[in-house]
Amino acid sequence: LLDDAAERLRRFSAVGLYAGAGAVGAGEELRALAERLQAPVATTISGRGVLPEDHPLSVGYGFGRSGTAAAWRVFRKVRTLVAVGCKYGETATGAYGAHPPSEHIHIDINPASLGANYPTSLAIAADAKMALGGLLARLEKDQRPLNASLHEFIRQARARAEAKTSNARPSSSRVSPGRFLRALRGRLDRDAILATDSGAHQFWALSDFPVYCPRTFLAPADYQAMGFSIPAAISAKLAFPSRQVVSLVGDGGFLMSGFECLNAARWGAPIVVVVFRDGAWGLIKEAQRRLYCRTPFTDLPGPNFQLLAQGLGLRCVQIASDSDIEPGITEALSSETPVIIEVAVDYTEPPPYVRGAGPQMFRNLPLRLKATTALRLAKRSLFPPAGAT
Repeated sequence: LLDDAAERLRRFSAVGLYAGAGAVGAGEELRALAERLQAPVATTISGRGVLPEDHPLSVGYGFGRSGTAAAWRVFRKVRTLVAVGCKYGETATGAYGAHPPSEHIHIDINPASLGANYPTSLAIAADAKMALGGLLARLEKDQRPLNASLHEFIRQARARAEAKTSNARPSSSRVSPGRFLRALRGRLDRDAILATDSGAHQFWALSDFPVYCPRTFLAPADYQAMGFSIPAAISAKLAFPSRQVVSLVGDGGFLMSGFECLNAARWGAPIVVVVFRDGAWGLIKEAQRRLYCRTPFTDLPGPNFQLLAQGLGLRCVQIASDSDIEPGITEALSSETPVIIEVAVDYTEPPPYVRGAGPQMFRNLPLRLKATTALRLAKRSLFPPAGAT
């Protein structure tokens, strides 16, 4: 099978690589294969960092409409895809909005993952490191010339995405999530660990928090379980006490597992807990607003994070506007004890992931349900229900 795969890669240009968590132990082989074939590399959520996202051939997360702008544009031209160590889950593909080309080589150690969600032209049940090493050996004499135009295209796509965030008009009353995350990334070490919860903050981190090392972006990728972030961050800090560890969580997720911060204080695990506070179950509220024209039971009553942090034995840093970002991050990262950063986040604009995955979810509905949803939305738009917000 590896001979067949090597021959296909030898015959076809416009090759792309797609790596999941199963490729984490094969980072060097993945990089070498990408450079040999001059192939762009995209990753799943859990696979982030298997190739540093500042590598000239990295396009970041995803390759469908929910992925980065670089991934979406570059992978539209890919004609042969090698997917390794991934299972094409619903969240990672943006509600199955990623569409591999017909020449699709899928490598995974679990045979049940092969062809389960997308058809393959060649399925190989194998360990990622072994399979990629075998392909490198078979393609030893097939080094392709440096694709300067591809490198430049990826560089410009990254620069445009960063400029869009940095050039956006600063907010004086709330905090721009993308601007905060890029500022945080700039102040952290390359091997710092970020643990996200489930929510809009996670999807903002996909586009505005580059990842440079494997297993440094921890997220509840498949089942999107709220409450994951803080326990995961504490565990990571205990496992790697010399590395910076940040928990990124919404205020709703914090209410589910925030009292785990007691253990961070008790065990001397100085994590930074970033709470994106929007005062609601943000994603659910936005979905209700779009589909039902009302948002019942989605607003949160609090809490007062200053008083709560004091009771839990943590410090609390408040960031209320974009001008507070740099000094707030500086204060938090200088703390030798666990600290909460309360960020009054502005969710007026949905994250890029949601802009891509949301319409795809609607497209996936059966025709009858699409019609019912559209009619209900039209009716409620014309005749808003009592108490609609």
